[in-house]
Amino acid sequence: MWKANEWKIWFFFWIPLLKDYVSQEVIKHLGRFTFAVTMLLSASIAKEEVDYPHSLLLQFGEENEDVFGTENATFMLHASECVRNRGPL
Repeated sequence: MWKANEWKIWFFFWIPLLKDYVSQEVIKHLGRFTFAVTMLLSASIAKEEVDYPHSLLLQFGEENEDVFGTENATFMLHASECVRNRGPL
């Protein structure tokens, strides 16, 4: 029942808050996702700069099943396409 702003705050601070509770593998996994989305949320990003966060999201998606299980293997690959087509998120 969180509002968007509450999710945004959690999203950007979850890694330091979780570091004592989850493995280093999970921290790296979540960090990759957070960094990719942070790049896509920047005030400006050139179309050629979208490839790097897209590759991070691809890697995140590929590893997500191994880290969190098959039932939680969803990810946001469409975000980089949206940035390519419409600009920063």
